[in-house]
Amino acid sequence: FNDDIQGTGCVTLAGVLASARHAGLRLRDMSFLCAGAGSAGLGVCLQLVDGMVEDGLSREEAMKRFVICTSVGAIGRADGTHGDPNASRGLSEERAIWVNESVPDGASLEETTKLFKPTCLLGLAAQPGGLFTEDMVKSMLDYTNAPIVMPMSNPTAKHECTPRQAWEWTDGKAIVATGSPLDPPPGNG
Repeated sequence: FNDDIQGTGCVTLAGVLASARHAGLRLRDMSFLCAGAGSAGLGVCLQLVDGMVEDGLSREEAMKRFVICTSVGAIGRADGTHGDPNASRGLSEERAIWVNESVPDGASLEETTKLFKPTCLLGLAAQPGGLFTEDMVKSMLDYTNAPIVMPMSNPTAKHECTPRQAWEWTDGKAIVATGSPLDPPPGNG
């Protein structure tokens, strides 16, 4: 048992299921953009794929509902748009299965959000905070009434955004779950 993989994955799946229910979605209808391609990020995504299979999708169809971003951008089709940074440095077996043909390899988080239209942002990058921008989160309102935003990197200085930010950027429509104790958003957050 690896806590970073199965532990975080199980807790995230539970949080996503509760968030989906609150948003009026089924897990099988969701799409995910994951910032972070380490053991936690990939492990969480595998747990979510298992949940989607339980909800009626094939494993192949479920995996198409994910885009994983490394430190150099989306793991996507190698078409030269962004120089194919993931493909050119070689993908490990664990990462190669996540190539998503709907986005170009190396696309930024913001570009990927606009192209892929995820209903849920997963933050597991453990990079300096602020990876989820106001433009990213706001743009989700173009196709979903309740964006699900899960900034889960630790420590809190590495959170992709704060609950307050996600809440304010969406006029209180975002559903937010974090991996750390943070101040709740104002009002009914």
